[in-house]
Amino acid sequence: MKVETHTIKNEVFLSDDRQNRYLLQRTWGSENQAIVAVITLKPVSVSGVENDLTTMLIQNHVVEMGYQGYLVANLVSGIDSSKKLSETLLDRETEDELLKEVLNKKEVQQIIIGCGSVVTQKGFAQERLKEILSLLTKTNQHKVVAIVDDDNRPIHPLVPSIRNQPWTLKKIKI
Repeated sequence: MKVETHTIKNEVFLSDDRQNRYLLQRTWGSENQAIVAVITLKPVSVSGVENDLTTMLIQNHVVEMGYQGYLVANLVSGIDSSKKLSETLLDRETEDELLKEVLNKKEVQQIIIGCGSVVTQKGFAQERLKEILSLLTKTNQHKVVAIVDDDNRPIHPLVPSIRNQPWTLKKIKI
């Protein structure tokens, strides 16, 4: 019999009142190894231990891709599901400072947009994504791709047709 032991380090960056999750980072393996950043719409919870389906699918795909961890950033950090997406962006300055720092880390090998088609439509989500992408260095701007379907349209990790399939990643025009 063989026993494998894996240690996953969870880091959750929260607001003091626990109403905003700015970032979730999970790593395994040694320090300074290649990780991927995934930008999603908004967090479901502030917990670093609980897994919602999106986080579970992201982690499974990141492992398949051979990375040693990931960080999940969001268009907005507020977790209040009763509010519109634009109403959950409460602390733009804090969010942007943190996003600029983590998305430009040398360990981040790829930045994946996993927000779905909402970012290709004019409106708050598209504008917020543009703001986040403007925080990237020129080097890291070249690392940005989106999860796309067979027609090269951006899709969310929860889309049933890709849940158990390798992600197709392509550069898209925002």
